[in-house]
Amino acid sequence: MASCSVYLIGCGGDGAPVKIGIARRPQDRLANLQVASPVKLRILHQARVATRLLAERAEARAHRMLDEHRLVGEWFSVTEETAISAIELAIEHVGAK
Repeated sequence: MASCSVYLIGCGGDGAPVKIGIARRPQDRLANLQVASPVKLRILHQARVATRLLAERAEARAHRMLDEHRLVGEWFSVTEETAISAIELAIEHVGAK
């Protein structure tokens, strides 16, 4: 199985929405999201994990950890640092690190 990344995408400003997702190629995902965004987006963080299954589990756990801050779908209203922390803790929890 191919490795996959849990990524954090946003524009990087304080209070700006961030998206937590998974992709084999986060740069391609960024390009797809950029088409529909009026602001310049960038990859704020990405953590490579061994399999897509582990990435899916880590993503779901990070989403649950931040659920009270969910805006819509995979977009959250949290600081970049809070989102990165949730991703890293979720990866540890599912045993992907």
